[in-house]
Amino acid sequence: MTESRFRGIPKCRRGRCMQTIEKILSFKGLVVLRIFEFGYESDFWLLPMSAAEFENWWVSCETFEDNPAEAEETLKLFAEVFNEPWQPRKVWQFEWPGESVEVESEEERVLWDTLRDTQNHYFCHVFSDADSFLITPSGKKLLHKGHATLKKHL
Repeated sequence: MTESRFRGIPKCRRGRCMQTIEKILSFKGLVVLRIFEFGYESDFWLLPMSAAEFENWWVSCETFEDNPAEAEETLKLFAEVFNEPWQPRKVWQFEWPGESVEVESEEERVLWDTLRDTQNHYFCHVFSDADSFLITPSGKKLLHKGHATLKKHL
């Protein structure tokens, strides 16, 4: 592979890939490196926030878990089938601020890994309220307000 003008990042073979990489590298806000479900999916999370605003947003989040209408219908059906009591819960869809750019190509994966290795970016893992966390560029681990280990102590 040939090197692009971005040191250490392979030159993209497709136009969309290069546009994506340029978008990420030229973004003026925070570029957060995010993984879901222990690496099942990765993305660049582009946030038009300051570091302090982002950290405050993260630690104040009650949950990252959705309860979409489809899930509620499924729970109701299970309760009926197994003749168990069912208590409806509030239906909601968690809204992530900013923009997500999925890692789709090998070149985007190399960029994601390179940015992670620099340790100059926020990194977060999201799966459930029991294991989601944020690592700051200084290495500090932040948990959100609804993190399962924090709920026990409230």
